[in-house]
Amino acid sequence: MFSLRSRLANLDHNLKVLLIEAGENNLNNPWVFRPGIFPRNMKLDSKTASFYESRPSKWLSGRSAIVPAAHILGGGSSINFMVGTASVNPPLRAQ
Repeated sequence: MFSLRSRLANLDHNLKVLLIEAGENNLNNPWVFRPGIFPRNMKLDSKTASFYESRPSKWLSGRSAIVPAAHILGGGSSINFMVGTASVNPPLRAQ
């Protein structure tokens, strides 16, 4: 969300942007500061994440995708322990 807030504010420096996050406070939340229990955030009964179901897609053989989204202050960076997803395509390299 920081990126979105920054991009909006950079459109007009007189613009004020208010960012409202949903979810509980992450201060002293063991699901946030203990990396060993990170997978707990991805369980369907998690209190730190919400899960949305996409429409069925022909690219998934008619199945729906489950899309997790953080539901805690700080957003996804509070519960992902900086785990990233690598690009499917190789990075572009200047020749």
